[in-house]
Amino acid sequence: MATMPCPKCGMINRANARFCARCGATLGGATQPQQPPSPTFTPVSATAPARPPGGATRMYKTTSYMIIAVAGIAAVCVLLAVVGAFAAQMGWLGSIASAPTATATLAPVRTASAMPTPGGATPLSATPVPTSVPSTATPWVGTAAPTAAPTLAPTVPPTLAPTASKPTSPPASVAKPLGDPWTSEGAQLNLISIDIRASSAGEDAAVRAWFAFINKTGQRILVDIDYARLYIEDSKGNRYVDYEGPKTDSRWVDAGQRWDFNRYYARAPGQRSRVPGDARYVTVIAEKFSRLSNVRWRFDINPPLAPLPAPSPATVKKIGESWEQSGIQLTVTNADIRVGQHGENAAFRVFYKATNRTNQRILMEIDYADLYVTDSFGVRFIDYD
Repeated sequence: MATMPCPKCGMINRANARFCARCGATLGGATQPQQPPSPTFTPVSATAPARPPGGATRMYKTTSYMIIAVAGIAAVCVLLAVVGAFAAQMGWLGSIASAPTATATLAPVRTASAMPTPGGATPLSATPVPTSVPSTATPWVGTAAPTAAPTLAPTVPPTLAPTASKPTSPPASVAKPLGDPWTSEGAQLNLISIDIRASSAGEDAAVRAWFAFINKTGQRILVDIDYARLYIEDSKGNRYVDYEGPKTDSRWVDAGQRWDFNRYYARAPGQRSRVPGDARYVTVIAEKFSRLSNVRWRFDINPPLAPLPAPSPATVKKIGESWEQSGIQLTVTNADIRVGQHGENAAFRVFYKATNRTNQRILMEIDYADLYVTDSFGVRFIDYD
């Protein structure tokens, strides 16, 4: 088979080849003298780039594939290193290795460093991660191996106590006593009386409560009421809802007007129920009522009666003596303490005298919820009306 050597590089080409397969030089006939090739000019199209000879094209494609492959491998390594560093920072590696059913040893894994190197590559540092080889070592994240690895005890999930046995009512320091009103933005709500029914009582409801609402805003307001958010809890964690079931209502209350109402409560609507005899107290809760939120009163059942210490003489005055503040003088002129044979229902009757000493006419506002009597055991007696 006839061949033709390249006059420039010596490559053996086919007999009818016009260009050298290695260097692309122009080939002449077999009998032509070997002379240095004269420079030739190939016209270049305006729309298509000049194409090199076939050999150069194959070398160009091979080199491009190698560059793409190397770049892809480098990108995969950097991605794996970043994922490994993020997992170590989030504690995933420690969570895997600290499982009580498996142990792990430390093996280096390559993670990305912050120092760039020539060529765009990133140096990698070794970070120990768990392997499948059994060991008692625990996982550790860092650039150098630790001298000693402590043994991690398996985490025991906390045990949740049943919520039914824990009342949601606050302690007595948060709840107010019976008769002490709550006021918010001029809306005042007070628990003025409560009746805890005994087993011998004929009514089905366990508790009856009396409330008083006073509009102190200076204007007429519309009061929205959701009786499902007005309920009672005892110290055993039992809840008593409105006896008539969930319902809503609304009422216009004029400025300065007082609105009294009462509600019945049971363990379930329409169900006969009673407060347990070993319950120490009940808490009346108003989650939302007009402009008041999360207000409550505590009523102790059979509280131990312990005499209170005598008040400081500077905080009390005798009957007939006066207190004066801002030109207003208030005096208790007399007090009547009722005994068993009296026919009246009220336990006390107190006589007051108020004197204006400001030398001008004033409008005096009186809130009878702020006028009450306490005995030496701390029992509070509120206004009978």
